[in-house]
Order: sequence, then structure tokens, then C-alpha cells
Amino acid sequence: MPVIDDIRDSRNMLKGKGFKYKFLYFWEYYRIPTLIIGCALAIIVSVIVTMIRNKPAQFQAAFINASAIPDSDVCTEYLGLDPAAGPVVFDASYSINLDPSSYSEVTYTSSQKFMAAIAGADIDVVISTSDLIKGYLNAEIYLDLREIFSDSELEALGDAVLWGTPTDPETGEVFSVNMPYAINIGSYSGITSVPCFFSDDIYLGVIANAPHPELIKKFVEFLSEYTYTAQY
Repeated sequence: MPVIDDIRDSRNMLKGKGFKYKFLYFWEYYRIPTLIIGCALAIIVSVIVTMIRNKPAQFQAAFINASAIPDSDVCTEYLGLDPAAGPVVFDASYSINLDPSSYSEVTYTSSQKFMAAIAGADIDVVISTSDLIKGYLNAEIYLDLREIFSDSELEALGDAVLWGTPTDPETGEVFSVNMPYAINIGSYSGITSVPCFFSDDIYLGVIANAPHPELIKKFVEFLSEYTYTAQY
């Protein structure tokens, strides 16, 4: 029977019937299609809402082995970014120990997450202690800071700039001869006033495929000027 005829017969059958009869008839014959359509609509709406809410980060910093982080909302304002366009993300979920004798499942998981985020071009900068920053030199994850800062700016930073020669640990192949790849920010108020680490031997390295290199210098300025104020 054509669908149009089936609908016409259903309408004639229900004509003059009470609400209870109509409801029971509907429940008997149409509840399953209705539930399927309802579930499909709910899934579609959920996906759309998630896509709207989960906007890509406008800037992201990985704080490895940090005990606390600065206020990302304050940073968003300092960088002159529109909060509605996406968040500034300070991710302190990484816990990594590069000492082979202390290697653990936590380190393995964090290391995998860190390298996956780099491969996905999600992270702009990494901040941690000097031993960890140096430990990733040969992994070729760092951008030569001369692509961000001028020679005069690097010279003004003096000994705060960390230089190194990334080399293939297996073949000895030199990837880049003596490049500046990190800055000592251990004395910056954005690090000390929080405090982010229980050390002043803290460095910032720029990731080679950082998605927002134009914001790096402004972010370093933010860390040098930001001061945490406790809220009571």
C-alpha cells in the first residue's frame, strides 16, 4: 500500500477518537521510529554544541612538572585576544622524568601526549626545568630563537639564552650548529609569584612548528610582568 494511502487510512481511523486512544495508537505503531529520530537529533545537536564550545586554542603553553600555572584569562587579555575566538591554554598535566632509572608509566603517558601534541602542531611553547628542556634538544622539537628574536634582543638577554647543537644520538649527525633554543625565565614574576615551580632554573623553549609564533614575544613579556594575586 502506498505511504500516502496508509497515512489517509490512519487519519480516518483516528477521526473522532479521544486523546487516550490516539496516544495508544501512536505509541503502538510509531514509538520506535520516533525514538530513533529523537536520538539522532540529540546526537546531532550534541556534536554541534561540542564543536562550538571546543574552539581551537589561540595559544598553548605546556608546563612540564609544574605545581601551578598563571591565569590564562589574564594572559588572553594581555595578548590582545578575543576570548570568544578560543581559549589560551596552559597545560600543566605533564609529569615527565627523563632519568631512565626513574622512568614510569606516568612519564611514558605524558611523554606520548607531549609528542603527539607537538606532532599535531598544538603547542607554542614548553616551560620546564633546564634538565628537561635540554633533554629534548636532540628530539628536534625547538625553533631557533633567531627566527623570533633579533640578534640585539638575544644579545640583551645575555646568559639567559640557552644555546645548543641538536645531534642525532645514534648517527652523530648535526642538525643545527649551536642555535639559541631556550630562555631562562626562572626569575620572571609570572613564574615566581604563582609559584609555577619549586626552582629558579626554569626555561622556555619555542616549539619548531608553533602555530602562533607571532605571539611568542608578547607571551614572554606577559611572564615577565604578570604577578599572581591571591583571591580571598
